[in-house]
Amino acid sequence: MFRTIFLSFFLFITSICACANMQSQNSWYVYDVFSSAVDGIIETPSLVYYTSAGNLFSYDKDSDETYAYTPYNKLNGNQVKAIYYNYDKDYLLVVYDDSNIDFIYDDGHVVNMPDIKDAINLQSRIINDVKFHDGKVYIATTFGIVVYDDVKHEVIESGVYNKNTYCLEIIGDKLMICCDYDISVSPLDARHNSLNAYTFIMRLNSTDFKSFGEGVFLTRFGSEIGPAILRIVVDMDSHTVTDNRRINLSGTPSEFREYKDGVYIVNPFEIVLFDVDGNMGERIPIPEPLQGKELSFWESPYKIWIGDGDGIARYDITDGNITVLSDKFKPDGLTCKAIAHLIPSPDGQRIYISNQGPSQYYKHGTGDAYDDAYQRVNIIENGEVRDVTLTEASAHNNFVVEARKQKNSTAWFGAPGVACEDMTDPSVYYCANAMEGVYVVKDGKEVGKFNSLNAPIVNLYGRPGARNYYVAVDPEGNLWMVNQSEQNYESVIILPKNKLKGDLSKIKKDDWVKLPLGSFSYMAAKDVKLLFCRHSKMVFIADGHKNHPLVAYDTKGTYADISDDKHYIWGELTDQDGKKFTKDVYYTCLVEDKRGRVWVGSDDGIFEISNPVDAMNPSMRINRLKVPRNDGTNYADYLLGSIKVNDIAVDHSNRKWVATESDGVYLVSENGDEILEHFSTSNSYLPSNAVQAVECDPLSNVVYFGTNLGLASYKSSSSPAMEDFSDVYAYPNPVKPGYSGPVTIKGLMDKSLVKIADNMGNVVFQGRSEGGMMVWDGNNQSGHQVRSGLYYVFVSQSKNENSTGAVTKILIIR
Repeated sequence: MFRTIFLSFFLFITSICACANMQSQNSWYVYDVFSSAVDGIIETPSLVYYTSAGNLFSYDKDSDETYAYTPYNKLNGNQVKAIYYNYDKDYLLVVYDDSNIDFIYDDGHVVNMPDIKDAINLQSRIINDVKFHDGKVYIATTFGIVVYDDVKHEVIESGVYNKNTYCLEIIGDKLMICCDYDISVSPLDARHNSLNAYTFIMRLNSTDFKSFGEGVFLTRFGSEIGPAILRIVVDMDSHTVTDNRRINLSGTPSEFREYKDGVYIVNPFEIVLFDVDGNMGERIPIPEPLQGKELSFWESPYKIWIGDGDGIARYDITDGNITVLSDKFKPDGLTCKAIAHLIPSPDGQRIYISNQGPSQYYKHGTGDAYDDAYQRVNIIENGEVRDVTLTEASAHNNFVVEARKQKNSTAWFGAPGVACEDMTDPSVYYCANAMEGVYVVKDGKEVGKFNSLNAPIVNLYGRPGARNYYVAVDPEGNLWMVNQSEQNYESVIILPKNKLKGDLSKIKKDDWVKLPLGSFSYMAAKDVKLLFCRHSKMVFIADGHKNHPLVAYDTKGTYADISDDKHYIWGELTDQDGKKFTKDVYYTCLVEDKRGRVWVGSDDGIFEISNPVDAMNPSMRINRLKVPRNDGTNYADYLLGSIKVNDIAVDHSNRKWVATESDGVYLVSENGDEILEHFSTSNSYLPSNAVQAVECDPLSNVVYFGTNLGLASYKSSSSPAMEDFSDVYAYPNPVKPGYSGPVTIKGLMDKSLVKIADNMGNVVFQGRSEGGMMVWDGNNQSGHQVRSGLYYVFVSQSKNENSTGAVTKILIIR
């Protein structure tokens, strides 16, 4: 009956299991993220669960092993908001930002309960509080309450009050709620479909309850005289308060937590225990080095688990001393979650991953240079991730100096930007920072910094430092910096490679080359993009500001020598049909493809500069890319028209991967006239549809996607072309019974002719590779699955009038 009532309120959308529409899991990988802090920790009898930046981990106390939970393995969501543990039933309840819910049992199996997430006709569905009682899960939300049966895993009751229910608790045989700060009770076995089922008791600014026997409950309370716990006794028959006592605390308390022998709360300075009647018991001081960190215990309040940015560890704090019981352990994985930049190293061996700080338009940034976004730089190499974040840095900006004093740390430096590797020294990278200029980092340590003290950069708003939003190394190895500047002050400056390789402590302002951009010297926005064209030696610059021009710069083949350079400022662009492309548009990304064409992404789709050298000619026309409708008409639509494009990457087959602000990732054909794939959270393992960065691995078929919720990779059908056929192979091989995926042939030269024949010589498949690999679906040319047997793969190519070829075999067992 209650299930029927619940459905009548919500009219749930019937959802198809996402797994049915997912791409093959073997093609995807979602990277673990352990950020700069532990923001939740729960010790249970066998496991320690903890969260960091919305990611979930568990530590097995018996096996000494850590497990990272992701949508790729266990979870049904990407951003964990809160975790709650049922000690009677041995499961963790995980609440996500979108109000999806997972039950994760200690034996590893997971049950998803998406009812609240999928409910319609609700303006807000935020989960505020969770309590467990007698095989049921009681959930307080911004619209009312929901009750689950934790055996059948179904909703058995709901109440849509259209008022914020901050918390709830079961006191004896009564349900108590705090709804818009009104404390009310109702018989536990009543129907709670409306507020009429409750009796008002008192008004109280409460966000958390804990019951202690019949009519006794504690609640956290804050006021102008400081944080406290209130112990309230209610006569449950007359619904009147008979006792109300205040317990003052030395700091803001945590929520109420259970341990083996009772209940406790934690404030920054102490652990406070409560007995079975709700009376305050022992107050255990927390030693100073452990104060202010996430804390949990199950066995004893003197043997505690602590979580912080360096991981988790267990300590004995008996008598105020600190004894290490379990050494600190930090999970592997990214430390950068809101990923904004993916920049390959010059040799293609590594990809630099960095987060977004100041941003004019992107979701990842706050728009404020002086925010609390901590600079993070990771490297991915051979599929492995390592953190190369600078942990100790000098500071010249007075804002940074003051922030470090408050944090008691030399590590903090905010306003992150792009990180890129030196041309000749893989141990060195350059990191842009909108408050401190550009850091030079070698082996994890600062070895230099470029700011207004040693570079021709203006200090804005009277703050020491420099607003640097972009740094890059050109094909010759010179360092380019793009800075926000004042009018008539050069924004783009270059440090020649001979100076860059010298003594950095001796760099002076006049060592730099100022790019002469004439009337357009003012770079206003935070989202600067710069492209060095390898085919044409052209450079393109955009600053991501609405109505700001696109700069075309001809280096004449010499990057640091500007004596013969030319440039053209495109304040207005015209497409192939004579239409203008300027109004309220800003450019988000620039990329050169394998044919030397430049693709430009914007908040209004994509266009192409077919011949970059023509950008020096005022009569140049851009090419607005179009996708034919193929409906019998001659009409076509602009490629991703009106969709905000964040980034574009070119794969080994010259196809383009397009990252969008809110619609996932598109794979489009070489010329942009066909959409080949569209990946989103509904059909792939993308952590989020807000994809800000995309990059194709220069040495493999892997494509990386940087989102606001982490990093994912996908094995595409395009890999680098080989110089010869010395390493041609197919996988999987053999193809075993039950396998229904594709067979991949790798080690090919570009444009290789591939023929697959059975043992009788009958050709069952023929195609030509784009790049170094080809995918065969296992079907013959009639579209039917081939039979068991041995198949021969013949590959050949004619290059420079010289023919070459190779043969490999595939065994198929049906």
